[in-house]
Amino acid sequence: MSKNTFWCVLSSLLVLASLQGAGRAQEKYWDAAIESGENALNQRRYAEAEEKFITALKMAERFGEQDPRLGVTLNDMATLYYLQGKYDQAELTFKRCLTLREKVEGPDSPDLAITLRNFSELYKAQRKYDLAKAPLERALKIDERSLGRDDLVVSRDLKNLSYLYRAQGNLPESARLLERAIAIEEKTWGPDSPDLYPDLNNLASAYNFQKKYAQAEPVLARAVSIFEKAKGPDSLYVAEAVQHLAVVYALEGKNTQAEPLFKRVVAIEEKALGPENPELVVDLNNLATVYSSLGKYAESAKVLERALRIAQKARGPDALEVAKQLRKYSEVLRKVGREAEAQKLETQADAIQTKAGQPAKPK
Repeated sequence: MSKNTFWCVLSSLLVLASLQGAGRAQEKYWDAAIESGENALNQRRYAEAEEKFITALKMAERFGEQDPRLGVTLNDMATLYYLQGKYDQAELTFKRCLTLREKVEGPDSPDLAITLRNFSELYKAQRKYDLAKAPLERALKIDERSLGRDDLVVSRDLKNLSYLYRAQGNLPESARLLERAIAIEEKTWGPDSPDLYPDLNNLASAYNFQKKYAQAEPVLARAVSIFEKAKGPDSLYVAEAVQHLAVVYALEGKNTQAEPLFKRVVAIEEKALGPENPELVVDLNNLATVYSSLGKYAESAKVLERALRIAQKARGPDALEVAKQLRKYSEVLRKVGREAEAQKLETQADAIQTKAGQPAKPK
């Protein structure tokens, strides 16, 4: 389970267009080549896929520009080049496919939208976010007209577009697009669907980066409620959602509200993973930080001592992670007047870092 990120990376699958074969014998050769190529592509046998697509392309070109199989083949070939990292060839092939599909099928063709989405993915992979937005925005308009504004394909377009705006630092627009995507999903899946969680999490993350914690709170509280209903109160899914909400409270300085939530996360993980699982270290550290913020240094020290023991057992006594835990523990020990113990831990941390080739902490 991811411990330190709100942001659940939004991933987009490239759509490989395919066309049912006609009944005539010569057309079946194209069907076989494109099907074999797509199967090889899906299994990452790229050399084989390229061979099949080249064969299919030669045949499709004989059918003529007006035959939709040429667009299918070009889209698949461009997708292959993209996945191989041959970005220049992919760009040229996508552009050819777009020109052809718009000419043959019209500017509002659903197949055109498929290629536009894939074209956007090509630019996104190269972090050319400005270039990636234009084809995706156009695909969104086509999908809205052809499928309706509340279709899940439209929701996917909105989420992908949200990612691009976020990558460019336009968090308000990223959040607005996510809000609309979630509203569409709610209509289709219902308001309590666990499938909403990744998008609720991403929306809360967009609010957090804008320091709009008051807006993030109800989104994350809703995510907790959804998983409690769907998975049960002791699920690790619930623990993750509760942790995210607790972090928001801590960022707001609402440590009194954060404390019981972090305790709950630790309790769930202890039950599900065992009391010495290294996954607990992060949450024990979070709980200790909240205790310290509330002036509960004795409780903080106790929690950090446990986190240190877990880290030592899981990572080994000379791990750099252990050195970090030693320093955290020593800082709190000083708060409770245990200076001699704190100095001893600092010395141990210095020795670990020196052994690892890192400079010791300045005195």
